[in-house]
Amino acid sequence: MSNISRSNYYNLPEGRRRLKASPLPPKNIPQKNSSPQNEELKKICAEFASILAYSLINSFRSTIPKNTFFKQIEGKKLIESMIDQKMASYISSRNGFGIKEMLYKNLTIDKK
Repeated sequence: MSNISRSNYYNLPEGRRRLKASPLPPKNIPQKNSSPQNEELKKICAEFASILAYSLINSFRSTIPKNTFFKQIEGKKLIESMIDQKMASYISSRNGFGIKEMLYKNLTIDKK
């Protein structure tokens, strides 16, 4: 919002409503909660995100119609599941869905 006050912001047409994006924090800043328990929690959140990504990929694959024209290869389902698992772990390691960070933030909130 350049020179627009907050009260005038909502009176603008939607095409003119633009907020400045906040810059992302640098990744090399040490975390204040870097205990072994928090590291274990990060790993568990990453595994959960990977499992969720795997179930999504598996659901997507089930929507593809089966080809009955050619003979099915015997180990095709096993190979596809292994590929899906690798793809899911890659997606979750690259912060594909952002679920890992969301879970970690929600589980580490201090409840007072």
